[in-house]
Amino acid sequence: MTEVLGKADLPARPMPSSHGERAYTVAIIVLILGLSYSFNGLDRSAFPALLSPISSELGITPAQGGFLSNIFTLNIALFGALSGWFIGRFGRKHVLVGGLLAYSAFTFAIPLASSYTELAFYRAMTGAGEALHITAIFSMIGAYFGKRRGTFFGINNAFFGLGTFLAPLIASQMFQLLGSWRSPFYLFGIAGMVSAISVYLFVPSWFAAAIDQETRRDDEAGDLRCPTTLINLNSAVCTVAFFLTGFSFLAYMALYSLYLKSALAYSVADAGLAFSMFGIGALTAFFGGWLGDKFKRWGLIAGLALMSLNSYVMFFHVISLYGQMATSFIFGVLLSGFLYPRFLAVMQKSVQSHHISAATSIILPVFYFAGFLSGPAFGALVPLVGWQTAGGITVTMTAAGAAVLVCFINPKRMRGP
Repeated sequence: MTEVLGKADLPARPMPSSHGERAYTVAIIVLILGLSYSFNGLDRSAFPALLSPISSELGITPAQGGFLSNIFTLNIALFGALSGWFIGRFGRKHVLVGGLLAYSAFTFAIPLASSYTELAFYRAMTGAGEALHITAIFSMIGAYFGKRRGTFFGINNAFFGLGTFLAPLIASQMFQLLGSWRSPFYLFGIAGMVSAISVYLFVPSWFAAAIDQETRRDDEAGDLRCPTTLINLNSAVCTVAFFLTGFSFLAYMALYSLYLKSALAYSVADAGLAFSMFGIGALTAFFGGWLGDKFKRWGLIAGLALMSLNSYVMFFHVISLYGQMATSFIFGVLLSGFLYPRFLAVMQKSVQSHHISAATSIILPVFYFAGFLSGPAFGALVPLVGWQTAGGITVTMTAAGAAVLVCFINPKRMRGP
């Protein structure tokens, strides 16, 4: 079976004929795509890392800060749901480049805001571009690499980890040196635009328009085991569990730095250092995706249970900088290094090969829509129950709920080995 692709994705250049040349070319493509995805990490974590000085200047409350940190997720949900249509109409490559240009432009515009409303608008609009970018990039990688998609999802997600590691460090250091929270957003916006141009120039259509390799290589029984409908038990359970995982993760992303500053009296630099360790942990996605392919459903269950336990320790037992660095690192290992690529692989294997883009355009928006709810929920709970309990409810309990749900995924009703 083949996937319906836009006319813009029809191959324009021949694939390299020799295996060595093709492998080298694909490695360069993966690097270029990974670097483009690292700007998601830069954009996501720079704003929460600078939330304290932004809040001081604009008079923003914790609830408003949580909303601003995660408002981009609403447009990821809205535009992500439409991304399947965009890909079918314009092709993966053009959607990826357009999305990357859009959110880089709005990242550049964030420092121009002079009020809470303007800041919310620019921050929200970054999500529209991110939705198109991330859906296209994971559809592209999943279709080309087939049964090895989990491994390459992990490699791609490691670049996200690189971005989330660098952004708090760069942003906090630029703030310390220049005394302004605005400069990092100009830098990241311009860098993202340069990355978009590199994708346009160097990612060929034969890669962007690839047909699902798993269906070519595996026997037909792989597809026959899988339900023919896009919505089935496995895809539904996977989607709801990913929603809860996103709720937990994006609650952490939204207000963790502010928690360290407000509840534990960390400096902006120390909070940025602890937060950046998430990105170091996410770098383990280079082999986390491969591990996910090996451990399958039990890996998901164990990873979610450990994420819940780690966040409990983070909010209820650890005060020191080194302790927070360690728990933030573990959070990155579990979420970005293992769970995120594994959920995407499970979702794509839970549907027929021609539904890959549609399945991706469902599960990713659901994950990010959870963030639209979790950031404000975390912030609203703080004055009612305190920072620790608010973190326990929004970060710890939701991860535990996801662990229970994935027990109901049936591996026998999935494609591939």
